[in-house]
Amino acid sequence: MNTNILKTLAVVFATVLFVSCDNDYNSIGGSVIGDRNYDFNDGEDFSVYAYNSKLGPVQTNKLPVHQLGYLENDKFETTTANFVTQLDLAKEAPVFTTNIAIDSVVLTVPYFSRKRTLEVTGRSTYRLDSIYSNATTIDPIGLKIFRNGYTLSDFDASNPSSSAQYYSNQDGLFDAAKVSPADPVYDNPAFVPSDKEFVKYKVENLVMMPKTAENIESRAAPRMRLMLDPVKFGSTILNAGASNLATNDAFKNFYKGLYFQTQTVSGSRGSMMMLDFSKGNVTIYYKQDKISGQPSVKAMKELTLNFSANNVNLFNHANDVYSTPASAPIAGTNGHENLYLKGGEGSTTFVELFPTFSELENLWNLSKTKGLLINDAYLTFTVNETATGVGSGYKFHPNRVYLYDADTNKRLYDYNFDNSINTAFPKLAKYIFGGILSDKKTYKIRVTEHIANLLKSKDLAELKEKNVRLGLVISEDINEVRYAMLKTSQTVSNTQGISKIITQYPMAAVINPLGTILFGNVPSTDVANYDKRVRFKISYTKPN
Repeated sequence: MNTNILKTLAVVFATVLFVSCDNDYNSIGGSVIGDRNYDFNDGEDFSVYAYNSKLGPVQTNKLPVHQLGYLENDKFETTTANFVTQLDLAKEAPVFTTNIAIDSVVLTVPYFSRKRTLEVTGRSTYRLDSIYSNATTIDPIGLKIFRNGYTLSDFDASNPSSSAQYYSNQDGLFDAAKVSPADPVYDNPAFVPSDKEFVKYKVENLVMMPKTAENIESRAAPRMRLMLDPVKFGSTILNAGASNLATNDAFKNFYKGLYFQTQTVSGSRGSMMMLDFSKGNVTIYYKQDKISGQPSVKAMKELTLNFSANNVNLFNHANDVYSTPASAPIAGTNGHENLYLKGGEGSTTFVELFPTFSELENLWNLSKTKGLLINDAYLTFTVNETATGVGSGYKFHPNRVYLYDADTNKRLYDYNFDNSINTAFPKLAKYIFGGILSDKKTYKIRVTEHIANLLKSKDLAELKEKNVRLGLVISEDINEVRYAMLKTSQTVSNTQGISKIITQYPMAAVINPLGTILFGNVPSTDVANYDKRVRFKISYTKPN
C-alpha cells in the first residue's frame, strides 16, 4: 500500500471521529503529524470566485420523483408544478364476464413519511416528509385530473434511436390537449395532504364490514387516495374493448394517460408535494357475474393500472423576483455578493478555485520540491438569512447542496472516495464529502482529494487544465448523480472571460423545489457579515 493511500485513510479516519462529535466539524489533520521536522498549516485561505447563472427550461421526463402543487415564495418565484403520465395495465388482456358494475376507482400514491409513534392498539402516527408550505400549516391547493390527449412518445420522432425528451416549460402542450377539459375525472378545489395512516377494512360477501378494530385487515403509511369518477374513468377503461386492452402498447394508444393540474386557492400560499408515482397505481373495483350469464352470484374484482415510467413534470412560474440578480453580469472580475440557488427549473452557482493562479502554482511547486501533503481542503457557504427572509414568507432551507465538475459534468474525487452511509436517512450519506446544512446555517464541502489530484499534474499546462470550474446546486438526494438536459444550452463566461457551453443540469436539483440565498465571495458592505463570505481553506504539511 503506497503512502498516499495510507495518508488518505488516516485523514478519513480522523474525519469520521470529528463528524461524530461536531455537526459543523473543524479542519482535520492538526494532530496527524506533530513532528518538529514538519511545518503544519492548519487552514490557510485561498482565492475563490463564485457567481450565479439561471439556466432555463430543463428536461423533466423520467425523473425518479416528482413535484406536484403550488408554492408561493417571496424571494424566488411562485411555482406551479403539474404532472402527466401514461398508465400501464398491471395485467394485459383482462377477461370480464357479464353484468359489470363499478364499485369505485381509487388513485393511490404513498407520501414520504416517518413513523412517530406506535400505540398499543396497533395504530401509528406519522410525520409527512417532503411536503412544503410557507404558511403556518399546510395550505390547500386546487387539484384536477384530466384524461390526457397528448401522445407521449418513448423515442424521438426525428431520431428513433434516441429517447424522447420533454421539458419543464411544455405545460401548454398538455393543457391544450386535455380530453373533456370541462369534465375532469377528479376535481378538488381545496386539496390538503393528510398525515393519517391508511386503514383497510375487511370485505365479506361483497360488503365492507363496519369500521371497528376487529374488522381491520391492514394498516399502511399515509398516502394520497383520490376517488376518481367511476363513469368518466372506470367505465371508459372497462368498456375499452378487448383489442384496446390486449397489450400495453394498444392500451396507451387508446388511453394516453392522466394529466394532473394544480391551481391556486384564494388566500392560500399553497403547498408542494414530492411524490414517487412509481409506487402508486389506479385501481378499479367492480362487481361482475361469477360465471357469465349467471347474475345470481357476484364476484368482486379489480383492475390495476400502474403509473408508467413515461411521464413529465411541468412547471409554471410567476412573480419571478430573482432572475435579474441570478443572471446579473459578474461584478467586476471577482464574483457576486449573493448566490442564488434554486431547484426545479432553477439556477446554479459556478465556483472557481484559485482564480489567482499563482497560489495554485506555488502549492504545486511545493508539492514537487518539498513533498507538501494536503491534509484537508474545504469550501464553506453561509446562508444569507436576511436576504432569504426566513420567518417572513419563507420557511425552508434546503437540507443539502451538491458540488460537481461543471465543465465535464463529472463527480468530484471527494464524492467518489467517500463511502460513508446513513442507514436511517440515505439522503445524508457521504457526509464526509459534506454539503449538509449545519446548525450554523452553513454548508461545508470537502475538496481534499480534488486538490490533491490537481497537485499530481505533470506540468503547469495540465495543472491549469485540471483546475476546472465547479458547479453548486440544491440537492434532493446525494445518491442521485444523473444529469438532465437543458432545453437550450447556455454559454457562461468565467471571471477570466473564458466561455463554456453548459448543456446539462444535475437531476438531484431538478427534483427539489426549494431555494436559498448564500453569501458570495465579494466582501459585504456589512462588516459584521464579512466572515460569512465563501471561504476556501486548505491545511497542509510541508517537510522542513
